[in-house]
Amino acid sequence: MNEDFMMKLQQLRDSCNFPLHVNSGFRCKKKNIDCGGHENSAHLTGEGADLRCERNQARTVIQKAIEMGFSVGIQQKGTSRFVHVDSKLRSSGNPNLWSYA
Repeated sequence: MNEDFMMKLQQLRDSCNFPLHVNSGFRCKKKNIDCGGHENSAHLTGEGADLRCERNQARTVIQKAIEMGFSVGIQQKGTSRFVHVDSKLRSSGNPNLWSYA
């Protein structure tokens, strides 16, 4: 994992004041392909993490991650929910915000 990203992720955890459960962090190319990750995924450089979030925690994680300048992706399927955070920015220099289809 990228050390700067991990320090920022720890700051997010401290800000949320509850544990952040990482479903997925660094991925090799094969694992990224197998799980349907984007070809330029931040997971490939150790600058992305998927965080499992309980219903009452998701909003806090999303809000604080955005405030800290993370790019954020939101996934929910039934009762399964995760928030992706990464340190990659758009070409404009701004973070991304998206939901998975």
